[in-house]
Amino acid sequence: MADTKYTIVGMSSSGKTCFLTAMYMRMATGVDGFTLWTTEDTRRKYERDILALRKGEAGLDRFPAATPNAENATKLYEFRLIYDTKDIISFDVIDYAGGALLDGGPVYCQLKLSMEESTAMFIFIDGASLCDEDRTARKENVYYDCAMSVTPMIQDFADSHNGQLPPIVFVVTKSDLCKAYIKDETELVQIIRDLFSPAFSEGSVSYICAVSLGDSISDDGYKGRFSPVNIHIPLFLGSFHEYYNRCLAFKEKIETANQNLDMQRNRKMAEVEKEKQKWPIFRSKKLIDQCIESAKNSAKSLHSNQELLAATQALYTRFGAQLEMESKNFKSFINGVEQPAFKPPRL
Repeated sequence: MADTKYTIVGMSSSGKTCFLTAMYMRMATGVDGFTLWTTEDTRRKYERDILALRKGEAGLDRFPAATPNAENATKLYEFRLIYDTKDIISFDVIDYAGGALLDGGPVYCQLKLSMEESTAMFIFIDGASLCDEDRTARKENVYYDCAMSVTPMIQDFADSHNGQLPPIVFVVTKSDLCKAYIKDETELVQIIRDLFSPAFSEGSVSYICAVSLGDSISDDGYKGRFSPVNIHIPLFLGSFHEYYNRCLAFKEKIETANQNLDMQRNRKMAEVEKEKQKWPIFRSKKLIDQCIESAKNSAKSLHSNQELLAATQALYTRFGAQLEMESKNFKSFINGVEQPAFKPPRL
């Protein structure tokens, strides 16, 4: 069973299925030591789709088909994020048809339930919606193509979780197309802040990341080179926060266990000293030896716990450092306020 679940939300043809395929391709062999594992069946599917994406001569036919809007077409993918062969986190991602957001049928109900159980939310904004010469039209397109359906779902989640939201990553797809129209990144930030306002409320953590299957992939009738850009970052962001929460819980558990072990060790050593105060004729060597052995075992457990905690903290630090290094490629917001750069919270 996976540690957690992520939900990807977006309208039809916004690029969710292509994103998952390209994300796996980028992570399968590693990004600075971080790799992504999936089941053999999923791996084989992605490998076939990736090879098709590399066939530029096929044009639009190279892209994976969109997920059909049917209950039996909804796909669950299992992943494990790994660093240097050590598991960081396992998670499930469910790929829904974008059309489910509009029809309110069984798939929509599945999507709502998945969102309720998710510890990170990925909202896909189709970069094609931003491909308009008119600035007002660009914002209107995002409203009608995505925000009109998705923003109420964000509010629904907050309503059912005492006003709390999970980390939300806005994934702007097809950046190779919209970069010709969005000349100023502040415009993109303002559009998303205005149209998805609950995600930038007090207590929120949110991100904006533009991704692409390749800077030139749309050239010559979509016969350009398949070379994904920033495709791994959204996954890193969502997984980092879940790992942070797990590290906090683990640290608290270890510290509580260590306090108990320390008290147990001190208690046993006090028993030894008490026994040694007795006249030799009444002194129990067996009790003294048992207490000393128990104190030694407590000390060993303390040392083992400290090593385990140090290893966990080291992995957390490495994970955070990776995002710090790549923070120029995404925008970070805490309580709705844009941050100068990504900074991992201290454990």
